[in-house]
Amino acid sequence: MPQNRLNFKPILSVVVPWMGDNLLFEETLASVLRYAPSSCEIIVPHGEKFVDRFELSGEVRFCLVPGNAGEPVDRDSEASGPSLNSLFNHALQVASGDYIHLLRPGIQVVEDWTDVPLQMLQNSSGTAMVSMPIQDARNHRTPSVFGVGLSPGTLRQLVLGRACEFAEHPALDPQAISMLIGPSSWCAFYSRSALSNISTPQGWIGDALFGNAAFDLDIALALKSLGYGHEVTSQHSAYTEQGVRDWDGHVDEFDKRRLRTRYFASLPSVNLLQRGLHLLRSCFQRASFLPSTKPSPDRRQVRRLLHSDRQFAKTISSQSIQRKRDTREQSESCLRAA
Repeated sequence: MPQNRLNFKPILSVVVPWMGDNLLFEETLASVLRYAPSSCEIIVPHGEKFVDRFELSGEVRFCLVPGNAGEPVDRDSEASGPSLNSLFNHALQVASGDYIHLLRPGIQVVEDWTDVPLQMLQNSSGTAMVSMPIQDARNHRTPSVFGVGLSPGTLRQLVLGRACEFAEHPALDPQAISMLIGPSSWCAFYSRSALSNISTPQGWIGDALFGNAAFDLDIALALKSLGYGHEVTSQHSAYTEQGVRDWDGHVDEFDKRRLRTRYFASLPSVNLLQRGLHLLRSCFQRASFLPSTKPSPDRRQVRRLLHSDRQFAKTISSQSIQRKRDTREQSESCLRAA
């Protein structure tokens, strides 16, 4: 008989969203069920078309997300149901763990894969995000994905480390480390208390209108703006049989503008050459009558975006002030005790 993982308070909530591909989802879920630590719960947020083919409701907590939840702007990779942001939002509302681990379909894990990331989160109250390298299982010398970074032109960039021929762990050069700001949504560990500081009772303050390519970047920048740190483990405990370069592309133009509005102080500047290249690409697309692959939001969505950004600015400002006050009081108490 399978162990019922829902009869105790877990310290870790593993979120495996169903995003339309049964094969990839089942491979990921099977590896999680096989190696999951005893003190965890497994949450599967899903759309209306999902079917629990293996009757896992005793081991897995299924969470139905309406198909129109969040009304995502980018429908290209989300045509089969809600966006990743919507799925993650709903999973957070039912999760009871102290730490949240997001694992997207297509990633498989090995035994004890959560040990090192959880230790990092537990040992430092200032650490809110942990990245784990995702190895391409097809060739051990190909790059491993460590997380997401920033670049002036694209905003979002997968940060890769290359495994040495005789080394057990991949190497990450200093330039890549400086570019890394947070974990990729394909394999991410978060502190629940930190996420609560950028959330509302209705869910993640970033709402569900960001496309999948901007989802992890939005969370990482929001947490960094509150002073939370990010750590990286070189432990090889997650792998994929997909090509790492076949994953999420660049952030679309609407999300770029929105991210720059939210995080203008944290984003790299765009120089004149990059602006000129973008203008040339736009002119070429219009002149060649190429169809737009990123539909623009309607007026109702724009109003919702603007309201969300105002709420976001208000929340981040108040939380930042509170964190500075708490840090100052803690320092003063330590000085008095000394």
